[in-house]
Amino acid sequence: MKNDLKIQTTKSSKKILIQFMSLIMIMSLAMANSPIISSKQSSSVTQNSKQQKEDSEPTAKSPANSFMQSIDNGKTWQDLSGNLPDNIEIMNMLATNDEVFLGTQNGALYHSKNPKSGLWQREDIGIVLLNFPPEAITGIYEGHTNLFVTLSNGGLLKKAKNMTKWQNMSKIQGNVETHSITESDKGELFASNMNGIFRSKNSGKSWEHVFTNNWVSSLSCINGVVIASGAHGLLRSDDGGNTWNCVFGDEGGVYKIGEVDGQITAIRVAGQWLNNCDENPVRTFISRDKGLTWHRIDVIFSSDYGIYSLKKADKSLFCSNKAGISKSDDGGGSWTLLKSAVGDFRNRRIELAVSGKTIYAISIFDGC
Repeated sequence: MKNDLKIQTTKSSKKILIQFMSLIMIMSLAMANSPIISSKQSSSVTQNSKQQKEDSEPTAKSPANSFMQSIDNGKTWQDLSGNLPDNIEIMNMLATNDEVFLGTQNGALYHSKNPKSGLWQREDIGIVLLNFPPEAITGIYEGHTNLFVTLSNGGLLKKAKNMTKWQNMSKIQGNVETHSITESDKGELFASNMNGIFRSKNSGKSWEHVFTNNWVSSLSCINGVVIASGAHGLLRSDDGGNTWNCVFGDEGGVYKIGEVDGQITAIRVAGQWLNNCDENPVRTFISRDKGLTWHRIDVIFSSDYGIYSLKKADKSLFCSNKAGISKSDDGGGSWTLLKSAVGDFRNRRIELAVSGKTIYAISIFDGC
């Protein structure tokens, strides 16, 4: 009798578990394939919900979702925080010529062709919500012909710019997180992680280890030259990743590599770990000769207010730091503060993105 009861209980438990997992899958599929999400509509579940939201909406937005845009070269800024999808923690942002992408902590990816309207569409990148804990989107990158997304468990996704479907690429090394990915004008892919730099000549189907000497945090491919931030300084390759030379070893530190109007930028986000006396870890350099020589464009900022993000819109440079958002009309020689940072930014940074002549700014959590 006891054995019969045990068998019956086990079957019942299995049935409940299967029903529970099926429910989770159905809910995840429904959320992943959800069409247009409007921040004004997402909480409208009752007849009076619209009025309730207007009554309860705070006058000052939380810095967790501080999102602004400027359409007049930085003169004025519009706060679009209230137009974001509800309850998301944004990790990264990318703006292309015609739309803005937002990646979140829980693995959701949104895009909008008109962020001011509050209409955001959830991208279908797979059933990420079935993983526990969920995979965070650690980066969104734009290549010559593709867009790329990196996930916290080492996952890599790509999508052709004229397509809507995301495709999985093979992981570089198991579940090791990918730090950065870039695409050359020849279609070769370069990606980095804690073990170095990897190259793919077949659209991410397989990878070869082309730099094995320690970690690489960031890289970019511009005009046939690959620049990377490694443990020994800035690395440079002009032969498609076959050989690498250290071009900035005396400075050391960790850099975020980027591109502004065909010029390579290197924003130093951490100082030399081998030199405890380094009092100025944040510096920003730019190279106009494909990474052979570099000069600073942040000399007017103190070490506490170094540049976080650097973009170009129209004919001006725009940068963000703890003070806020600044503009330079002379290539970084001088800067004018346009928008002061508000709130507590000790653990946050302001990231910039540019689409055409529109500048977007969002505050992102930056560690403890």
